[in-house]
Amino acid sequence: MFIWIIFIILIIILSLIICGKIWKILSDFHHNNYSLCDFFFLTIYFIEQFLFLLLYNLYAKYRELWIGLIVLFVITTASLERFMMNSRQKKSSGTIRDSLEKTKDLLRTIDIQKKQLKLREEENKSLIDFIRKRLQKKH
Repeated sequence: MFIWIIFIILIIILSLIICGKIWKILSDFHHNNYSLCDFFFLTIYFIEQFLFLLLYNLYAKYRELWIGLIVLFVITTASLERFMMNSRQKKSSGTIRDSLEKTKDLLRTIDIQKKQLKLREEENKSLIDFIRKRLQKKH
């Protein structure tokens, strides 16, 4: 039993190291495939529950172990899903923030261009007045 616990801990540590090494790829995949990831978690929850029921009824003398393990697995899976949802929310918030900043920049640019247009119109008007006055003096 002790060897199994060490084996499981080593698998978890190895999994974390692998995830750390390929985190950018996993993150990009998640952000490009939200629906697939949601489906993936639903499938994991189903498999966990199915395995729990199967093991609980097949190996009755280990029922306490199965109950503890299913709680551990479900809480871990829910925590991972929550972590991914937070990541999704942060990315969405960042996109919205960037869009708002670009919109503000565009509105500032439009205001500047409106002011420049008004100045040009005033300059054109004064030039037209000047030309009219000059033409009237010549006649």
